[in-house]
Amino acid sequence: EGSGDPPVERAVVEGLTDLTVVAWADMDNELIAMSSGSSISVYSLKESRPILVLRLRQPHGTATVTDLTVNPELGSIVVCLEYVDVQPNGDRHKRHVLLLMQIGARHGAGPARLSIAVDPKCAAARPPARAILSRMRGPQFLISSLPDGRVFSWRGCDYEGFTSEAVLVAEDAGAIAASDDGAWICIAARTPGEPTALSIFTYCSIGGLLVTPKLVYCDHRQCTCFSVQQVAHLATSAIVALVGSATVEEPSPPVEVLAVSITGTCNVTHRVRVPSLCVQVSFAHGSFTSMLCWHEDGCIVLRDLANGAASRERGVVDARSLSLSTDR
Repeated sequence: EGSGDPPVERAVVEGLTDLTVVAWADMDNELIAMSSGSSISVYSLKESRPILVLRLRQPHGTATVTDLTVNPELGSIVVCLEYVDVQPNGDRHKRHVLLLMQIGARHGAGPARLSIAVDPKCAAARPPARAILSRMRGPQFLISSLPDGRVFSWRGCDYEGFTSEAVLVAEDAGAIAASDDGAWICIAARTPGEPTALSIFTYCSIGGLLVTPKLVYCDHRQCTCFSVQQVAHLATSAIVALVGSATVEEPSPPVEVLAVSITGTCNVTHRVRVPSLCVQVSFAHGSFTSMLCWHEDGCIVLRDLANGAASRERGVVDARSLSLSTDR
């Protein structure tokens, strides 16, 4: 914990307003994790009250929650913060802070902290920092993007904290995605002189887990959104769903599903036509056949890739966060 890390305090409040992320936090559909710009809460549907609330105190700067990620099988939560520390001389230092906590931890046990300095020359137009934690039991992985475009990954993070060194995966990136087991990673990354590519990494190999993730495939199409899911836990192949950029000729590009292996082979397994642009795609917990699509007109569609069945619900156009319970 650095001297400038934003401290947190536990409190009991009636609720949170201006929510930015909402996610199911357990396997029994009883706990919901929520975040606003300055607070994190876990709400119990069974008890009809918050069972955990963390509020940021900002004595020497400003701290903003940019993302929240949950492992529902272990009850672990990682909170992603953007912290601007104002020095006595007026200098402003921006840092990327990750808080790792456990739902139901013993009283007084604070979250583990990890802080990384942000390059002050970063572009202002980049998306907010994000973090994605493994969502299954077994080896725990964490991937996080910084406001300066760098992406780091950790192989080893549990209730004791961050147990491995950070690995720099990309230096100029945008959106990120990871499989539920955390072993497969997708990054919209740029290299000097090249257009943005969807880079697919994995920790998996025939001989076991790698120490650092390996690049296995690149797709050079521009993407609106994408997601990745393992075929089996820590498997040597994965499924990637991606939606290309909308054009005048094709305002609603299809959702393409790719099968990618550790050897670098890639095949299109499905091409799903959609009535309106898909702006978010994800897979159901632990499944590579149940795909959830969120469209720009507010329509939410859960598709079964195995049999082609689909169920549709009318959502809201300007919603901020979408989370599917583990039992779908």
